Amino acid sequence: MWRDIGDFLFGTLRLNVVLVVLMAPLIALCLGVVAPWRSFPTLIAVLWLTSPGLAVAFAAFRDSPAFGRSLLRRQAPAGSAMDSAADSYWRLDEDYAMVRPCVRALRGLWWRALLAAAPFAGAALVLCVDIVWLAGTGAGAYVAPALATTVLLVLLAWPVAIVVVTERPGVRTAAVLRLALTLVVRRWYFSLLNLLVMLGIFFGLVAQPFLMAAVGNGFLLHLLWANARWMVLPSITPEAADAVRSPAVGRLCYGR
Repeated sequence: MWRDIGDFLFGTLRLNVVLVVLMAPLIALCLGVVAPWRSFPTLIAVLWLTSPGLAVAFAAFRDSPAFGRSLLRRQAPAGSAMDSAADSYWRLDEDYAMVRPCVRALRGLWWRALLAAAPFAGAALVLCVDIVWLAGTGAGAYVAPALATTVLLVLLAWPVAIVVVTERPGVRTAAVLRLALTLVVRRWYFSLLNLLVMLGIFFGLVAQPFLMAAVGNGFLLHLLWANARWMVLPSITPEAADAVRSPAVGRLCYGR
């Protein structure tokens, strides 16, 4: 048990070093701007650019032996809860490697992550612009809360979509979008926990960017990934097609 805990801690610290590079735009924004949320167009653009880094972190949590016996789980029988269509980015002889497998994951996921995150970034930007515009009008008091709730749902669905892309790289972006939004609403209890984790990551980066990026980022991202993957897995296994016949889940399960 203690060895597993040590491997997890050491693996998280090594992953944090990789994430400092992949999420450099977000760290730079938090260092250079006192209140990044006030310049929300820049913040949303930077979050979109860090989506490949988020996908790499999620792939590491799934595949790296530092975070459990992942390579053994990747050999689970087809159709089981641990089955996935994506190949492992870690090899059997790379138990303690981190940089090379992360580069491999980045090559395989960067474009898919940016593509999957683009609708969420665009929707969040448009909604935030509408909120700012309506703030000075009489209708703002009635419409702005609904728009703010929609922004929240979009931001919560963002990491869920990245998990789907990591697990099923060949799924169409429209199916990823529908499934992520559906799961965020259906499994609202996980969404609330993810909201707290995301707020912790963001305000930690604002308060202490280097300390958060070097120490705490990986631990909170692991919790975010675990919750999001727990939401996603029942909908992407083959059995889900028999239990649920919604268009998003059906296309995702069969890869159509």
